[in-house]
This record gives sequence, C-alpha cells and structure tokens, in this order.
Amino acid sequence: MQFGDYTAKVIDVHSGTIVATVQAKQSTGLS
Repeated sequence: MQFGDYTAKVIDVHSGTIVATVQAKQSTGLS
C-alpha cells in the first residue's frame, strides 16, 4: 500500500504522462 502513496507523489511531481499510465494500470488491476 505504500507503493500507492509513493506513486501519488510521483504523479504530483510529473503531473502529466505518468498520471495516464498509472490510471491505466489501476484499470487493469495491476495496482
């Protein structure tokens, strides 16, 4: 679950492409 928190910070930093990538992974159930 800490990975999710780390991912959130990464998204906040990039605030762009990574967001789409992460949402895609969550959609597939990878998270």
